[in-house]
Amino acid sequence: MGWKTNWLDERIQWNGALYQENWDHVQLDSTDASVIGASAINGGDYRVRGLETSGKARVTDGLTLEFGAAWNHSELIKQATFYWLDGTPIDFNALKIPNPAGALGSPLAGAPAFRGNARARYERSFDGYDAFVQLGAAYQSGSLSSNDQLTLDPQGNPRSYALPAYTTFDAALGVGKDAWLVQLYGENLSDTRAELYTNYNQYYQSVTVNRPRTVGLRFSYRIRRSQAPFG
Repeated sequence: MGWKTNWLDERIQWNGALYQENWDHVQLDSTDASVIGASAINGGDYRVRGLETSGKARVTDGLTLEFGAAWNHSELIKQATFYWLDGTPIDFNALKIPNPAGALGSPLAGAPAFRGNARARYERSFDGYDAFVQLGAAYQSGSLSSNDQLTLDPQGNPRSYALPAYTTFDAALGVGKDAWLVQLYGENLSDTRAELYTNYNQYYQSVTVNRPRTVGLRFSYRIRRSQAPFG
């Protein structure tokens, strides 16, 4: 269920959506020599409830503020049932090992509880030129890299690695006229090493991080199409 709204002669926009997703038998890879072996298995059932919203406000003729945010609450609502070769259900509690598909209430991998971003942009025209400056920030809360709670690394830790929360900052300024635009931009100005994904697929803990601090100069030219008919 969503909404799109405009306020004060469209100077303010506010959009959003409420949703629920039911995801049954979530697949995951598990490598456990004692019980499951190496295989892709059908896991448990998850429920995700969330809220997404975004907004934009023209504070003055040149200043625009924007934001976006998403809240997610995910949890395992039904554990998967696994069987021995004779058809008997496996009692993981008796074996004193976790269910490979996770404990009830555990969150879904790759589903941070919160994501948010904000941007401020100021534009001004002078002597036939258009200039702008903008600042932005993005935040993501911690999450899990995998739903596999059974597979362990050589140190005895589950391979459902925790991905820490992180914040990044961006900025840009530019000037243009007619069809051309030159801008100086900076991405990840704080040089944050955000852990985007962690896995053990190559038999060592491999961490994928975001791009480090990047500063560049960009030139663009907009080619206008002729309105005259061909021929």
